[in-house]
Amino acid sequence: DGEVDEKGLQQKLIDLEKDLVNFDGQQKNVASELKKQIESLLPGATSAGLATSYKNAKDEYAEKIKKTTKNFTCGIVCLFIVSASIIWWDTSNKPDISTIHSFLVYLSYRLLLISPIVWFTSYNALQNRHLFRLQEEYAHKKAMAESFEGFKRQVEAIDSLNEESNMLKELLGSTISAISFKAS
Repeated sequence: DGEVDEKGLQQKLIDLEKDLVNFDGQQKNVASELKKQIESLLPGATSAGLATSYKNAKDEYAEKIKKTTKNFTCGIVCLFIVSASIIWWDTSNKPDISTIHSFLVYLSYRLLLISPIVWFTSYNALQNRHLFRLQEEYAHKKAMAESFEGFKRQVEAIDSLNEESNMLKELLGSTISAISFKAS
């Protein structure tokens, strides 16, 4: 009876070893499939990463645009208040501008009051325009990065039908040149 148990145990070990080899092969196949899946997703992840970076840059410029718009509005309000104050002061005090010298002094005082506000307002208007252009550029780059994978799949399908086609290389070249264009 001891010999039967020994043969049964040996057979059991052989069966377990076969099961282990089969399981190892199955796991290698699963790992290989997962690796293929990951590798197929990486280009999309790269495009998604680029798109996310461009979206973050676009959002950052949106915040700066809000700030420059607020500053511009404050400058316009200050310009209005100072101008109204000057007009009120002039109508109530009737400044003496009878000579060229007195007129130049009168004008220089007014320019000293108004010119910093005009500069501040015009600077913020220019900044706002520049930031808006940058925001639009990054929005375009985000759209390009998001669209690239879809275009690539379509081009690969066309290229598989026509082996002489260079569409994939052209797509890659045009996308890289569009994305690498310096936004500022």
